[in-house]
Amino acid sequence: MTVGRIHKAYMIGIGGIGMSAIARYLNAIGVSVQGYDKTPSPITDALQEEGVEVFFTENIQRIPKEVDVVIYTPAIPTQHLELRYYIDNGYNVLKRSEMLGKITLEGNCFAVAGSHGKSTTSAMLAYLLQQGGQQPTAFLGAIANNFNSNFLLGRSHNFVVEADEFDRSFHQLYPAQAIITSVDSDHLDVYGDMEGVRSAFQQFSQQVQPGGQVFIPATEPFLQELPHGLAVSYGVEVDADYRAENVQIVDHKYQFDFISPNGMVQDVVLNMGGWHNVENMVAAAALAHHAGVSMSDIKTGVAGFSGLKRRFDFILDEADLVFIDDYAHHPKEIEAFIHGVRQLFPTEKITAIFQPHLYSRTRDYYKGFAATLSQLDTVILLDIYPAREEAIPGVSSQLIFDELEVEQKYCCSLENILDHIHFHEAQVFLTIGAGDIGLLVPKLKTHLRSHKTQQA
Repeated sequence: MTVGRIHKAYMIGIGGIGMSAIARYLNAIGVSVQGYDKTPSPITDALQEEGVEVFFTENIQRIPKEVDVVIYTPAIPTQHLELRYYIDNGYNVLKRSEMLGKITLEGNCFAVAGSHGKSTTSAMLAYLLQQGGQQPTAFLGAIANNFNSNFLLGRSHNFVVEADEFDRSFHQLYPAQAIITSVDSDHLDVYGDMEGVRSAFQQFSQQVQPGGQVFIPATEPFLQELPHGLAVSYGVEVDADYRAENVQIVDHKYQFDFISPNGMVQDVVLNMGGWHNVENMVAAAALAHHAGVSMSDIKTGVAGFSGLKRRFDFILDEADLVFIDDYAHHPKEIEAFIHGVRQLFPTEKITAIFQPHLYSRTRDYYKGFAATLSQLDTVILLDIYPAREEAIPGVSSQLIFDELEVEQKYCCSLENILDHIHFHEAQVFLTIGAGDIGLLVPKLKTHLRSHKTQQA
């Protein structure tokens, strides 16, 4: 079935970040879209405002019986009543990744894969292409501030997509061009070991269409596994096809020269923290330039990019109080985040609140989490956010807690977290994690502002 033959769609798990982007696309092209999600959220509220009908109870009597396609997220349990009804009755049922694959086959797919940095890099790429007049459609894994959405509707046949490796989802894509930001051990519940991860990325790279290329960091060992002529290298202060040089921090912003194989542009300004985000921007700029965006438009676009929600997201940025929120949920992501924070605030006391994501990831990496977080002054650990998983006996945040070597450390629940926040002990506060820790952000912002006022 082609996308053009879809008139009615039902989406199970419609409030997810990836699912909602597809819902917005289908709704925008005239498909009648309905869906289910477990609880209301800002995303489901926005979908309803856009004309998408969303339900919050499982009810096989209510669900539409005449639909062309049913789309679901792997986060939905297989015993979900509505999903089981559609499967058992022979409906056309697709995973989210399968639907995304069908959509992008109808144009040029620019896919951003990698263990870390996918959301940021894909949002950067979409914005640079838009600034270069190419009018892409983009399916993003986070809310981009420039679009105030995880979806951008364009008028061209270029699609920018975040190519998720979980559940081998990115194997549904056949990109015209691809970026691989990193290849690291993650999702071992799917791949088993690092060899399984490398094999999956190898298959993804082989699915790039003839004439296409894979943009990959010059320092990434996986580069050596790609066939000659397929890879285009990029990096920061390294020898690469596309690179950033003369990187400086000016007023909490990165400034650098962007160099391509056939030219350069000086004094590019990135209004986003994190050395790793300089590299992400170089990746996006490299593919955008390869796709025809001029160097001058790249410079303007980089300066105009305003980041994403929960990606090195400055919630408060005041002279004596800084609060940054980040989605990092793997030791290497947290390492990169903390490195970026320390570059900007080398002497300040830092308190971090970390919510581990998944029991399996905590079991596999608790020592790595502890070693990375031990670079800070105070660490507050929340309970593990289970997401799609059942509890694993013996696995809890206590594993990380016992390995931490910091001045102060606490374990607590999300409900009583504010009791452990002491403004006088730190000038920089961080919230870190991929679970529901985002719900804490507005409360913590109010709490910090209140305590600052009391001490004034």
